[in-house]
Amino acid sequence: MGLENDSSLLEAVLTIRHEEGSSGLSYDLKVHLCNTGGRSADQSEVTIFHSDNGFVNWRYDQRFWEDIGGGVMSPRKLEATDSIHPGQDVPVPSIPIGKTVPLPFQITISSWARDSEPQEQHLKLTESNLAMADQTIFA
Repeated sequence: MGLENDSSLLEAVLTIRHEEGSSGLSYDLKVHLCNTGGRSADQSEVTIFHSDNGFVNWRYDQRFWEDIGGGVMSPRKLEATDSIHPGQDVPVPSIPIGKTVPLPFQITISSWARDSEPQEQHLKLTESNLAMADQTIFA
């Protein structure tokens, strides 16, 4: 008999998508925040820090997030507009990166919810990580 998780637990999931086009964009790093705990995550916040990507970061989805960082792009600080329920997967702004971005590319995602332990995840993307596009990591 296992122990039930009676708190929220926010974990970042990052999926690498390969992009082709004339814009110079090579990869789109799709970021999601998933509540893997047993209780809703209330008053959730996420902070995303990453290396210089050479692009203007994409806008966050206002259905899920509001900016609490004064418009700063890295680190970007967002607060959830509603609770994140157990099993719910909420999109966080994707990170575009181009061919000229110096590697390794570093990403840190910190998350917090009321009555829960803060979480922090770190990742260094290398050329070999990016070569295997359409993979999910950070989970």
